[in-house]
Amino acid sequence: MKTSFLPITAKEVQERGWQEVDIVIISGDAYVDHPSFGHAIISRVLENAGYSVGIISQPDWKNPKSIDTLGRPRLGFLVSGGNMDSMVNHYSVTKHRRKTDAFTPGGEMGKRPDYATTVYGNLIRQTYKDAPIIIGGIEASLRRLSHYDYWSETMKRSILLDSQADILMYGMGNGADKIIAVLESYGIKYDDVFASDGFVRGHFFHGKRVLSYSEVKEKYGAENIIILLSFGSSLPSVLSLIKAVNAECELYAPDVPVCGESLFTLKFFEENQEKILNELNFCNEKIPTRFRAKFSCGRNKYFATD
Repeated sequence: MKTSFLPITAKEVQERGWQEVDIVIISGDAYVDHPSFGHAIISRVLENAGYSVGIISQPDWKNPKSIDTLGRPRLGFLVSGGNMDSMVNHYSVTKHRRKTDAFTPGGEMGKRPDYATTVYGNLIRQTYKDAPIIIGGIEASLRRLSHYDYWSETMKRSILLDSQADILMYGMGNGADKIIAVLESYGIKYDDVFASDGFVRGHFFHGKRVLSYSEVKEKYGAENIIILLSFGSSLPSVLSLIKAVNAECELYAPDVPVCGESLFTLKFFEENQEKILNELNFCNEKIPTRFRAKFSCGRNKYFATD
């Protein structure tokens, strides 16, 4: 079943024997099951992790029922305006309306609204008042903070607020970049970059070929390796893999904040305490209780910088 297209209608959901889908992905692009489309990648990743996923492609934003095609998802909605920012998709730099949409069958224009992510989020809220909504993609990423909107020539607040979403995901997870930068700032040399055996595809990173874990063990010997973990995950399979690696090698998880250029040490917290606490207060006010995380601050126990 995993080789067939994902369901886009209630009938296709029923044909799979599902009573409901775990996650509904809403995209401003046509549904194309190819890795050049973001919704195709994330949907297959989620499916491979065991979730049931349905896709609503280019819903009619003038009709709230178009959001309800697959019913209420068990876990929530993932929303994206598409591969391209919807305003760039619609208008030239001189603000003239484009005639075709490269991500719609036949190049037909008008299948997605202006500010698509915001519109889709509000459509969901009209139908499902408390359903979790997670937005992402280039449109959400570029508008994650207060920003000047070229198209309306006004200042706009974060799209997280205007879309009524609960969570905004952005970026490519550049944890390794920041960790390497910190190592270099301290004059600490690192020898290689590796990924788990199943994810090595001959890529290069910072001029080094990305090795597999097996290659690293063979090259250095497990007892001689110190590993710095450069990503986070809550997936049981990934956590099990990390524990298995930690049982063989010395492994640390540096605390790298998303803002600033240093590690999350006690000194960093003290210097940025007001800013950090303001952000946490904002989260507590804006994020529903079901998504709130418990925060604790103290001396970094993973990475010594003193």
